[in-house]
Amino acid sequence: MTDQQVEDGAEATGRRGEIGRQTYERVRALLDGGMSRSDAFSQVGEETGRKAGTVATAFYRIAREQPDGGGVRQRPRRGRAATAGSGTRTARQRSAGGTPSASVDRLVADAHRTIDQLATQLRELDGEVRQLRDQATRYDRIRRMMSE
Repeated sequence: MTDQQVEDGAEATGRRGEIGRQTYERVRALLDGGMSRSDAFSQVGEETGRKAGTVATAFYRIAREQPDGGGVRQRPRRGRAATAGSGTRTARQRSAGGTPSASVDRLVADAHRTIDQLATQLRELDGEVRQLRDQATRYDRIRRMMSE
């Protein structure tokens, strides 16, 4: 690797970090001015030619590096499994409202309810088809009588 390539890489890394810090500062200024986060991300995105999501990612990355969290609520990182017996339930278990077996029971009950609704609709459709066939038969009789 040449000295120039090393320097270019160092400059690119420095610029990348600097862009993140500049993005964070610009968004903070807009937020301090009373703008909502989504509007601030959109405006900075328009100013810099980037998508609002890219601006938000840069903002939160720098915010997490701040000693006080940069004024954003910290959340646990994904992928950390609870240890067995810790009493900690997963988000899916909490949203299901209980134990895994309770969520399975709820899913089965929902499936039964859906199948019953489907069966009711099929019976109604079957009755309508019978009525239409009867009407078609009567119509054919009338047509034959008219053509004689």
